Amino acid sequence: MKVKVSFDSDAVKSFLLSHVEKLVLFLVVVLCTYFLVYRGFQREVSTITPEKMENLVRSAQTNIDKTVWSDISSERIQVVTYDEKARNSGRSINKTDYHFGPIHQLVNQPQAKRTDPKLYTVVQLETDAIFAPVSVDAPAGEVDLEEEEGITKGRPLSPDEVKNWTANRTNPRRRGGAARGGIGINHAKGYAIVKLVGLVPIREQLQEYRDHFFLADDFLGRRDFPRYVFHEVRRREVSLSGETGPWVEIDTKEATNIINSWTRPETEVAESRFLYTTGKEAVEYGMTWLGLHWPLPPIIMRDVTRLALHSQVPVQEVTPNRNLNNAPRDGLREFDIEDPGLQPRRMERSNRTSTGRLGGMEKLKTDFYLFRFLDFDVKPGRSYQYQVQLHLEDPNNPSSGDRPTEQSLDITVVNRILSLDPTEAGIRKTEWSEVSPVVHVPASSHLLVGTPDPQRRVTLQKDRVYAQEPTARVMAVDWHDQWALEIPAERKVRRGSVLDFSRDKVRALSPQNHQLWKLQKYDFDLGIIVADLRGGERLGRTDLKAPTEMLLIGKQGNFSVRHELQDHSVYQRYVFDEEE
Repeated sequence: MKVKVSFDSDAVKSFLLSHVEKLVLFLVVVLCTYFLVYRGFQREVSTITPEKMENLVRSAQTNIDKTVWSDISSERIQVVTYDEKARNSGRSINKTDYHFGPIHQLVNQPQAKRTDPKLYTVVQLETDAIFAPVSVDAPAGEVDLEEEEGITKGRPLSPDEVKNWTANRTNPRRRGGAARGGIGINHAKGYAIVKLVGLVPIREQLQEYRDHFFLADDFLGRRDFPRYVFHEVRRREVSLSGETGPWVEIDTKEATNIINSWTRPETEVAESRFLYTTGKEAVEYGMTWLGLHWPLPPIIMRDVTRLALHSQVPVQEVTPNRNLNNAPRDGLREFDIEDPGLQPRRMERSNRTSTGRLGGMEKLKTDFYLFRFLDFDVKPGRSYQYQVQLHLEDPNNPSSGDRPTEQSLDITVVNRILSLDPTEAGIRKTEWSEVSPVVHVPASSHLLVGTPDPQRRVTLQKDRVYAQEPTARVMAVDWHDQWALEIPAERKVRRGSVLDFSRDKVRALSPQNHQLWKLQKYDFDLGIIVADLRGGERLGRTDLKAPTEMLLIGKQGNFSVRHELQDHSVYQRYVFDEEE
């Protein structure tokens, strides 16, 4: 009999309905047989007899009783080198050690640990010194010249006579001009001033910050950039023999008091792209700090550019309305970031775009910032040298604002922060700069060289020689601090002349009030000796005479050479028209 097999849907359904109970029962029997029979034979069977087990226990107990901890401590204790683990944790992950397919790229670039960038101090220091009257507010105990014995009122100076007293003064009344008090009261004070200028390498410093922070962990644009917060200056005295004294730190708080006594600071003359300032007064250690460059004093009858500039910093065109309050803030603006002192709201975190503080090196307008410090606490006739140290805010340990996470810091930075003195938290200091050139401070009295007298030659045995000692005119100028007067007197000198003399009916100049006064008698004590001079010879067949050149010996025994061409413009300021 032949059995027919059909696989249509109706036949399959009929088969399952008829035999499903049998199939389920068959599967249950198979599973039970597997677990009860097969898995049972697979269990481990011990071959150790009870007597052998008892012997093993006694042997183990004997080993426990005899073993000393020191014999096995090296095997049981795991020594962890935490220093090595900390150093390894600071290493960046090298993505080449890991395999990534052509599709699976890194979503977040690995970030390096935050380290301390190198700090650059001031370079190319230059010095200069002058003695000049400064326009100040009315001092206590001021002197009324009309009440002084032997002093009488003269005429006021004409506009031509006060022209070019200061190189960039446009409005005398607003910029240290005529005093607000009576015509007989002066508001001026004479200062010996040392100028110390240098260059701060901002481009190198910014690149250093970029290399350390831009791709480091927890980068923040408004924090991770060079922010100068203070500077220290120290000086030492240099004797005529070249011996140097100890370094003495300068009290900048006293210099700030002098600045506050001015009628107002003079207009800045350096190009603004070289200037760094916070745009407002900053206070550090209880002292006011105005930026990397101190303001210019409102000096009278002197060229203020002599105090303002470095040889690498050019002068700019002066705008009369600019003053200290609207000083340029290029130091904080050139990277498209607002001045934090003027923007109190919290700024969003940087996304490392080209507009970030360290993202656009091309926005930097200069390689250097101008550093300028004016020292008013110097003694005339002395010589000094200087050094500078800059203070920068510490991006890895800021005193305020957003702080980087401790996990983002390199172990060397963590150790440095832990060893800091509490008073130094929040700042980092550069090394002291190189020592500045020696600068000699002039006295309150000085000498200006004028025109020579014509030199007459005679023939003596076929040689033409001078018939007399060469002579020239000089202008002795003395500053009287109590009266606030500059007292000039012209005199003829020759070799060996000593400029200690008396003069009757001297006309004294009040630079603050633009007034001439008459002194019945005045004693000049310059202590200067004319060691040698030359000039006055006819130049070829013209009527021109060779200018005067003098070798002078000062009170301190120092030698100096002055030239007529050097002093000509200043000399003319003290030559006044005769009174009508």
